[in-house]
Amino acid sequence: MKINFMNVGEGDMTILEIEGKIVLIDVNISSRDDEAYKILKQVAYNGIIDYLIITHPHNDHIKGIDIIDEDFEIRNIWESGFRFEKEKENEEDEDYQKFINIIERKGSYQLKASKEKIDFPDENLEIYCLNSKNNNVQDDSPEGIHYNCLVIKLIYKNISILFTGDSNWKVWNEKILGPYDDLLNSDILHASHHGSRTFFMLENEGHDAQHNIEHLEDIEPQYTIISAWTNEEKNKAGKPEFPPHDDAIELYEEYTTEDGGVYITGNEGNIIFNIEENSVNLDKASKFGYVFSKGRRQKIKEYKENTVKTRHESPTKMMDRRFGE
Repeated sequence: MKINFMNVGEGDMTILEIEGKIVLIDVNISSRDDEAYKILKQVAYNGIIDYLIITHPHNDHIKGIDIIDEDFEIRNIWESGFRFEKEKENEEDEDYQKFINIIERKGSYQLKASKEKIDFPDENLEIYCLNSKNNNVQDDSPEGIHYNCLVIKLIYKNISILFTGDSNWKVWNEKILGPYDDLLNSDILHASHHGSRTFFMLENEGHDAQHNIEHLEDIEPQYTIISAWTNEEKNKAGKPEFPPHDDAIELYEEYTTEDGGVYITGNEGNIIFNIEENSVNLDKASKFGYVFSKGRRQKIKEYKENTVKTRHESPTKMMDRRFGE
């Protein structure tokens, strides 16, 4: 299995190569000239995307879906089932309508949260849906769409990956913590909402509010991937308030084990993992090459429990020190 976290700015797009099948999680491209599109074209060389998974229909997760539909045979579409109740009068209208048109024409499978495995034609891969549409919440607010966002857990040959979409603290507090505690621990975490602090607090709380970390403690990732702009890109776009947020990054760094690290696509470029039976290789095509093996987690956990918690040095500094780069 190979996981390609694409550097697509402030948005998500992940390409999974699983035993000859292609799974695309979210889309964020502007044209066929985008690097992410070109890589997808190389990976899906036969023109087939076996599964397209859309965590939620926000612009930065569905942009360019019409290009994908035109150029590839999409055999299955999985989504949360969320729909806006009324037409939106903003720039996201066009992309949302393209998404709806494709769903209406091709059909889709609306995932339901359950501890039962989702059917997938590979015995080595287990897929679980931890969150999806809640019929009691149907509005056009950011909280509504994020409350109904897909949260997907993959387990491939003993290595686990958690995709959190843009799910916020309210989702985790009300729908995930408790029922799915035994599915949270993961080797790789795709951080929620591009490293936003909304993963740790309610969206209407001030920046100085208490941060909730119970879910991150349970996940205890060895690698955390944040799909987001660099600070320079945010400032250039006139949106310095956009994620990733410094307080969120600090928490990810504190609760991500030291034998892995926290990586931001805007800083590192495309981040690629090769997964084998019991190990994960952060591909040498990425900026760093690093391998950890299953079984080290318990040693790391025991070490952390018996030492005073200190803020980890940044992943870049840590890797520079280890590899002498």
